[in-house]
Amino acid sequence: MVKYPRRKIDDNERDRLLLEFCQALVEIKKPGESAEFLKDLLGPKELEMLAIRLQIAKSLINGMTYFQI
Repeated sequence: MVKYPRRKIDDNERDRLLLEFCQALVEIKKPGESAEFLKDLLGPKELEMLAIRLQIAKSLINGMTYFQI
């Protein structure tokens, strides 16, 4: 894995990159292609954490509290 030097990203750059990421997601038409995009972009642990966060969000939408989760 390539290591990049850590540097602080300012708020404007972060927001620009987030919008660029969202635009890339919008342009993908099929769920399978979206999954491949995320697998290419994220590492295994990041994918796992994303899945956990989605499970938490679904639980909250279904009426569970943070304490219950």
